Amino acid sequence: MSLRKLRTIDGLDGSAVKYFGKWPFQRLLGMQELLSVVFSLANLAAHAQNLFKLWSACSSGAGATEVNSVQGLWMVYSLTSINAWWWSAVFHARDTYVTERFDYLSADVSIMAGLYVSIVRTCACQRVHSRLLLALLLMLVTGWHFHHMLLVKFDYGFNVSVCVAIGILQQLMWCTWALRHDHPQKWQLVWFVVLINAALSLEILDFSPLVGLLDAHAMWHLCTIPLTYMWYSFVLTDVKWAVQTDPQQRSTGKQQ
Repeated sequence: MSLRKLRTIDGLDGSAVKYFGKWPFQRLLGMQELLSVVFSLANLAAHAQNLFKLWSACSSGAGATEVNSVQGLWMVYSLTSINAWWWSAVFHARDTYVTERFDYLSADVSIMAGLYVSIVRTCACQRVHSRLLLALLLMLVTGWHFHHMLLVKFDYGFNVSVCVAIGILQQLMWCTWALRHDHPQKWQLVWFVVLINAALSLEILDFSPLVGLLDAHAMWHLCTIPLTYMWYSFVLTDVKWAVQTDPQQRSTGKQQ
């Protein structure tokens, strides 16, 4: 059914309404939400570019074969983010039972990876066995969450609540850590938290797509592109700062 017919059906005033919780979009190039696809791929590219910068940083200099532990953490985070944005693009291109679940659960994995990095960095969790126990705990929690979403009920509200709670926890941890340490980009980190929350408010603004293409969710994806570069500016500095303040971070093969 065309966008024109959907608009006509509902309304006395000609306004668009949601169907199964989603606004009607103008399909272009076979994609259901073209701009969300484009912006998701742009976010993927931003993470991929900065992953390359992280890798290049460890491939240069005297320790060309070594990846310090902080660097390794951020690279894993980047990989999970790339995977999440890929499935976001696929889902917005074609909303199916399978693509929806890959989109939501890939985002969950990325958020849990972010939580792992946040705990390790802000709580100075440096011992290998402590990190392994933390990783195991978070994998068990993620596995339980997947079981609930896939086998009990694919609960959108529950999933959003979990993601928001983890996001708030990470923000509190990072801001507290930044104020307690003399990090060269501590204030940029604080400003990132402020701006990401401002951008997130777009998710609250729910309006029908402008010209059948641009809705609040697509605008949220657009805003995260420059914010991703802002975040990695902190990340790349953090890798160097971690080595300067704790030379033992230089080796991942030794228990600290």
